[in-house]
Amino acid sequence: MSTYIPYLIPFLTAFLIALLLTPLTMRLALEYGAYRHPKEEGGRHVHKKIVPRLGGVPIFIAFFVVMLLNLQIDKHLAGMMAGAFLLLLLGGIDDVRKIPAWLKLLGQLLAAGIIVGFGVGIAFITNPLGGIIDLATYNIPVLTINNITYHITLLADVFTVLWIVLLTNTINFLDGLDGLAGGISFIALLVIFFLSISPGVAQPQVAMLAAILAGAVLAFLIFNFHPAKIFLGDSGSYFLGFTLATLAIISGGKIATLFLVLGVAIIDAVFVPIYRLLKSKSPLEADTEHLHHKMIKTKFNVRQTVAIFYAIAAIFGGASLFLKAEQKFLTIIIMAGAILALIAALMFSLKQENRKN
Repeated sequence: MSTYIPYLIPFLTAFLIALLLTPLTMRLALEYGAYRHPKEEGGRHVHKKIVPRLGGVPIFIAFFVVMLLNLQIDKHLAGMMAGAFLLLLLGGIDDVRKIPAWLKLLGQLLAAGIIVGFGVGIAFITNPLGGIIDLATYNIPVLTINNITYHITLLADVFTVLWIVLLTNTINFLDGLDGLAGGISFIALLVIFFLSISPGVAQPQVAMLAAILAGAVLAFLIFNFHPAKIFLGDSGSYFLGFTLATLAIISGGKIATLFLVLGVAIIDAVFVPIYRLLKSKSPLEADTEHLHHKMIKTKFNVRQTVAIFYAIAAIFGGASLFLKAEQKFLTIIIMAGAILALIAALMFSLKQENRKN
């Protein structure tokens, strides 16, 4: 029990700050037009009334304030907060006034580039067949200052940027049902926390960051469970996705662990844009093709669908704390096959229903 005590006060402090700021944010969002109107959502909105956005703002403020009170800001943390603030700002603008999808993608790439520029990167990944795969092999010199040459580590940097953009959009895609994106993020943060305080890992800084953010997210969820009084909006989903992706990197490359927690959402996030392309649609165009939308169209309601996602994330996240790298890789393959089979089954069921109607 004593292991958790240093993290309890920061967790509760972030919780209380976000709890106090969220109602204020709701009022400001409605005043400045940052809300979601049912008639503007093309059938994707399950609410019949106007709901404010900008849910990422109280989470970010609580996280930033409590982090400053409890941690010394090093280069990596400075890069993470710079990239996170950029995406919070970009998402906040979109919450108030819609901006093109290509511009949002450009902003995500820029934020990922910032974190790479601050020295955060994935230097290697564990080979499921044994050993590691070195991503830092190819270095391209770009700048020399005071006899110090700075390089672009091609494979590592590209892999890092792709990972961050993928996770950012994964959480954004999840933000289609009340409590879904926030709840899954909370579970992921708990997994990162417990993994970081385990004796074999022992990363107190990462554990502290996860605990602080988890407290802020939990407070927000009080207002976000169905029927939601406020949405994350792009400001919140971008911030959470980016921060989760970065924490997985700075905690020693726990990509596979986070992949297991978010596996359903990640596979869905990859599948849906490909499916859109096959239907001659823009891969960035919002629609109702995501797995949680398909479940709502069949026999599940909002709370049931969210509960199923929670359960899957908790089961695989808990298992990831005890699995070795090879076992995680095998589990990911099994999960991917099961999810694709489920998506295919739901699509077939919906087609049958449409034919009957």
